[in-house]
Amino acid sequence: IIMCLFLAGCSSSVESERLDEIEEVMNISLDSAATMLNKMPKPTASEENIARYNLIDNWLRYARYEKEFDIESLEHAYKYFKDSHSNLRRAQVNYLKAAVYDQLKIGDEEQKALCYFTAAKAIEKTDNHQLAAQIYQRIAVEMNARHAFQEALDWGQKYRLEAQKCGDAREEVIALLNLAMAHCWHSDSICEANHNFKNGYNESIALSHEALRI
Repeated sequence: IIMCLFLAGCSSSVESERLDEIEEVMNISLDSAATMLNKMPKPTASEENIARYNLIDNWLRYARYEKEFDIESLEHAYKYFKDSHSNLRRAQVNYLKAAVYDQLKIGDEEQKALCYFTAAKAIEKTDNHQLAAQIYQRIAVEMNARHAFQEALDWGQKYRLEAQKCGDAREEVIALLNLAMAHCWHSDSICEANHNFKNGYNESIALSHEALRI
């Protein structure tokens, strides 16, 4: 029994180290990380490693714009990490579930909204600015879709700040253009209410010029 426990512990450690390597490579090359994951046998030594494997697998599919997902394995990762003590894992799994379900146009809208806001609350407690930017962008888009334009502006500004913090010029340009668009829509709603169309788009134009400058 002692020998079996020892071997199981060794196997779990090896699996965990391999998953660590794959997650590090994901920051450099999604394709390379996907190749490494495909060559790795699915973990069996621990429930956490199985959940991590499922999370990484579906994350890579989403990040590489694939159209097919393993919903069963995504749900397994969600159930394991949704209440995790790790803020990063909790943010990752809540965001991924909502984003994938949005992409596939399935699932309850309120449940997806709850996942997004849970992810946002969790990521605030980390220094992962890249993921924070992704989460805030998605919430801003959802607020626009619901015609909650002021909320869209607020989340869009948070998206921009996180893009600046992670030093990603491309992400900051996208954030500025999203903000410019949100200002257009928000200005429309204000103009329709007070019948003043004179200066409704100044902020949108300024943000667009800033994006061009970058």
